[in-house]
Amino acid sequence: ARTHLMMGETTAARDVLGQLAVVVPESATFLRADAASLAGQVAAALGRMDEARERYHEGIHLLSGVVADRRVSNLWYELAELLDEAGDAAASRDAYRAAAIASGASSTRRAMQPR
Repeated sequence: ARTHLMMGETTAARDVLGQLAVVVPESATFLRADAASLAGQVAAALGRMDEARERYHEGIHLLSGVVADRRVSNLWYELAELLDEAGDAAASRDAYRAAAIASGASSTRRAMQPR
């Protein structure tokens, strides 16, 4: 689906994503989050920005339940950029924060504050 999208074949990308929805198990949360991000990109390419934002938020919802690792961090960054492009600054900012946390970044300022 990603290759079809990169080649400008949005209908083919949408068709592949439709097939994924049927064969990807519920337990494959990361894969489903990645597919939601891609579905949002397809919707954006078709000029359907409301649908794109919905798919990006779906990806965020799914990704929130995934144990952090490098690929999770990368998907958080991707969703943050896509939400920013879609005009959802608040959700974009939250996704950037989640990306930083997933990558292991932390604030020394916060750690130094008295409790």
